[in-house]
Amino acid sequence: MITSRDLLALAAGSIGPEASPAALSRSISTLYYALFHAVLETARARVKDCTHPVILQHYIASFDHLALRDTALQVSALVEPTRRKALKGGSLAPWTSLLPSTPSAALTLVCETFPKMQQLRHQADYHPEWTVTCDEAETYKEGTAAALQAWRSIEDSDEAIVFLFASLGVLKFR
Repeated sequence: MITSRDLLALAAGSIGPEASPAALSRSISTLYYALFHAVLETARARVKDCTHPVILQHYIASFDHLALRDTALQVSALVEPTRRKALKGGSLAPWTSLLPSTPSAALTLVCETFPKMQQLRHQADYHPEWTVTCDEAETYKEGTAAALQAWRSIEDSDEAIVFLFASLGVLKFR
């Protein structure tokens, strides 16, 4: 099974002064996937008593990259109200009321890093003219490693559950 730790190590191994532009770009994409897989690992761990492989497969496959990004942007907008104008509809989703009025620094870091790394992954994967320097890649690696550590520090928290459920769209307010 692919793990976030494996992906972080793979990306780190591609960053260095002798790395080709392709290797550096690939490292950026892999860094994003390390963060994405960390969220999936938590989602899987939260249903550890489920032994039906097909149910688990469909459950994990339900986590969508754009939905995770949108959830992260909602949390960031909760922390920094000036970011609300960039949200769909320009306002916070009702589920954000389930978070503390000031989310933890760990969740905030994850939610700031996730969309940034997703955007960089798109640049690396879909824009062949895009380049990244070794120093920039190293900075992104350090930022992603910090976000991974932050996520691991809260993965058993209610904040993580709210983040996961919001990403799946299951937090309905009627």
